[in-house]
Amino acid sequence: MDVVGEQFESALVLAEDLLRGSAYRKVIGLVSPRYERRGQAGRAYRSIIDFLIALASPGWDEVIQAFSNGRGRPLIRYVDRDTIAAMDLAVVHLLEELRALHDVYEDAGWADGAWAPEYEELTEAGIHLFITPQFPAALHDSEWPPPSVAEQMHPDACAVAAQCLQENV
Repeated sequence: MDVVGEQFESALVLAEDLLRGSAYRKVIGLVSPRYERRGQAGRAYRSIIDFLIALASPGWDEVIQAFSNGRGRPLIRYVDRDTIAAMDLAVVHLLEELRALHDVYEDAGWADGAWAPEYEELTEAGIHLFITPQFPAALHDSEWPPPSVAEQMHPDACAVAAQCLQENV
């Protein structure tokens, strides 16, 4: 699966950069059983980032599924810059938390690729407790106003996300 799919057209640049590094790619193993179960249940994700957003913010899962099934538009076409920047930072925070959990679990004897239901449950509970509240609320495609010409593509999404990151540091 790709790091970034068509849904975000690489707008979540901070999260994408982290996922390109091996230290963060390996933490996906913590949530891969959930990904596999969702796939078996007919859920489709075009990228790791799409899946992470759906995992952390179930409201966005319906929007992602609509796009994946050809019923919705790419989010970057109608979500404002602030929403994109907030989502990017939330995914970065999720990846950082998953990395910290991965280290804790590894120190406790968990090995990459091993399945431990208690770690999966703890991971999911942590995501819903600490990460989910950081995501902007999802709206269905029909609830979003049509984009203005200036908002159709965000060439400065990287700059906006970086600025928000600096403000939150």
